[in-house]
Amino acid sequence: MFQIWNSKTYQDSMDRISNKFKIQNILLGYSYSNRYKNYSINYPVPLSLVRFNVVEGWNIYFQPDFTKTDSTSKYWIVRPLINYGFSDKKWKTSALISRRYSPEMLGEFSVEFGRKYDQYDENLPILLKSNTWSSLFYKLNYIRLYDKRFVKLSYQMEIVNSLFVKTYAEIAERLPLEKKSDFSFFYTHRIYDENIPNYVVPDEIYTRHKTTTFSLELRWTPGQTYSSYPNLRIRNVGKYPVFRLYQKTGIPFDKNIKAYYTAGLSIEKSRVNLARYGYFSYYAEVAGSIINRPYYFQDYLHPLGNEWVIPDGNRPDMFYLLPYYSYSTDRYFSAFHFKHHFNGFIMDKIPLLKRTSLKTVFSANYIYNPKEKHYFETGIGIENIIIGQIPAGSIEYFWSWSSYLPNDRGFIIKLLQVITN
Repeated sequence: MFQIWNSKTYQDSMDRISNKFKIQNILLGYSYSNRYKNYSINYPVPLSLVRFNVVEGWNIYFQPDFTKTDSTSKYWIVRPLINYGFSDKKWKTSALISRRYSPEMLGEFSVEFGRKYDQYDENLPILLKSNTWSSLFYKLNYIRLYDKRFVKLSYQMEIVNSLFVKTYAEIAERLPLEKKSDFSFFYTHRIYDENIPNYVVPDEIYTRHKTTTFSLELRWTPGQTYSSYPNLRIRNVGKYPVFRLYQKTGIPFDKNIKAYYTAGLSIEKSRVNLARYGYFSYYAEVAGSIINRPYYFQDYLHPLGNEWVIPDGNRPDMFYLLPYYSYSTDRYFSAFHFKHHFNGFIMDKIPLLKRTSLKTVFSANYIYNPKEKHYFETGIGIENIIIGQIPAGSIEYFWSWSSYLPNDRGFIIKLLQVITN
């Protein structure tokens, strides 16, 4: 039977069935596979090919990927990107080539090169599809882009059990961009903000420049255990928090601008059990400039803000009412995030609600930097919301304060990843 399953005739027949284009591929994307030769080509969702932002206007964003796997689960990925803006009338092309050479130890190296419009925060806090929606229907363009022409080499691996390293080196020419479109379906009386992340920062930091960047990150998970299988290692996090130490060095080509060195440390624990009182999680981080301050805004330290009712993702270091880039700094910041899940401790005491799946959750987030000073937000809400038989997510109401003064408030709806995708 095993020989039949692995024969070319059988696998080709299976491919003919799975490779047929179906109506759901319009919403889910299309994948072409060749099981016998161990490769696949994935095409993005057709509806996501056309996007919008104020820099490019309507634009085509096409990013397929080619994956070649061998019998030991090692693989190659080639991911080209073709992007054209109808307002800026510019073609941007780039490519990522990645090799997973050690599946057990997560060993991978990659090279990326070309030209693309990138976000000022390299962690990409804003999804392109979300920005398209907010721009076209509310005339709110949150994304901030610059033109990057670059070559980037990356490497990652778990060098020993519980110690993971990730590093990259990049040479880039970075150019500022201006808004080219004022289009929106609604709220046409509004005026889009300029394509500048922070209005109080001097214009000089947005000028055209070249730079070399080196980054190193170490992640230590003490007490981690694992189970080994052929070409696979399943990891089990222990009772201790995860420590992450990271640093970045930038060397501008302009000899009048000094090289900088920034570093940071974060501590994260995703679950601390309190028996019938539920469980809590926390994330603490401190980061700053060690030798000189970064000159260009791309190299600043960027805490993760949010301006959506439905945030992009649910990262442990996110602030839910903090505007994007408002606490970006070239000096230092410290932050703390806390979330307590009460499970049934509260809801089980309410007669009409104890038979439901609803649970109570409390959140608190704090950040400080020497310029904007203190920011604090807290929220309370319900989670484990189920619609029909489908887990949907949670809803919370947040309040925020800046330097001890009331700032903003509002609902935050967190959808499960399966829904947002």
